[in-house]
Formats: sequence, C-alpha cells, structure tokens
Amino acid sequence: MPNFECDHVLVLAGGKGTRMDGPKVLMDVGGSPWWRVQMDRLAATGIEQTWVVSSTTRLALDAESSPPKRLVEAHSDEPMFGSLIRGIRSLVIDRVRGVFILPIDVPAPDAAVWRALSATRQCAVPIYRSKRGHPIYLPIDWIRSHLLHGPHGTDSRLDTLVQRVRTNVEVHDPDVTTNLNTPDDVAMWLNANEI
Repeated sequence: MPNFECDHVLVLAGGKGTRMDGPKVLMDVGGSPWWRVQMDRLAATGIEQTWVVSSTTRLALDAESSPPKRLVEAHSDEPMFGSLIRGIRSLVIDRVRGVFILPIDVPAPDAAVWRALSATRQCAVPIYRSKRGHPIYLPIDWIRSHLLHGPHGTDSRLDTLVQRVRTNVEVHDPDVTTNLNTPDDVAMWLNANEI
C-alpha cells in the first residue's frame, strides 16, 4: 500500500443532485449507497478522508452504521468552490503535505493514480486518453498562497485557478474521467465494473 501519511482527500458531496433526484452521495449504485462504495474505494488507498456534505446528507449519514468518520457541513446552494474552501479550512494544515480534491460523482480511482499525482508535489491533474479528470492534487504551499489567502468570489473555479500551473499526469484508470451525473451514467459505469 502506498504511503499517503501526509496527504488528505476532500470528497466534495454538498450538492443537491438535481439530475439524480437527490444527493449523489446517497444514490443507489448496484444495491449499495454510493457513499459506502466510494468510502470503501478510498479506504483501499489508505488516504485520510474528509467529506464535505449538506445538512440533509449529514443527517442521513449520521443515521447509518459506519459512515465516513470526518464530515464537514456545507450549504447545498453554494457553488462547489465554497464547499472546497470549507473543507480546506477544516483541516489541520500543518499536518498535511497535499490535498486531493474528489467530486462525489467521480469514482475514486486505483492507488496508482493517487500515488502518481502525489509524487509530483505540484498541482496535478490526471489525464486519461487526452481527457483531464479527478482527483486534482494540490500541494499545501499552493493551498496556503492561492486558496486560503486569495480573494475569491462566488464564481471562482478550481480548474481556472490551477490552469497555468498544473502538471498533467497520464494515468491508466478510466474512472478519473467518469462522471456519475445521471442514472444512465451509473448504469454504464456498473456495466463496466464489478460492484
């Protein structure tokens, strides 16, 4: 298992999931709630996790057995960037070398992807067949100078902020470019994977 002792992953799961008729974190995927599938996939990497969720989702997760251990509450109406900043501010920054940003609708990829991104020690984005994906890796020094102390509006986007400084990392896992936005997306992903 790779050593991610000083890295952390923020799972951004604060949205309403309008196209899925409810929060994506709670959607059924192959007979299991998506949060459990995602949590198990992340546990296989050994990376510490923080989940940024809405108050509605938090109530649902709190009622479950063995939910994600670390939950941070966000507003479901705020843009994803707001959830990102809430999650970053919840971390003990001095103990973190870098942070992976994983939207809830992107299946957590295999450990080789996380290892390759972390090894760059730079803002890094996985590339599969010429298409950019997630998770995005952010070194803590960049987070301090560009996220925690920078002026950001409600229209700020992480992809725009890292555009000029990112390192593209070729990977072999198609999940990095997968987005489970609709029931059809989930069905296609399930057909391609054993869950």
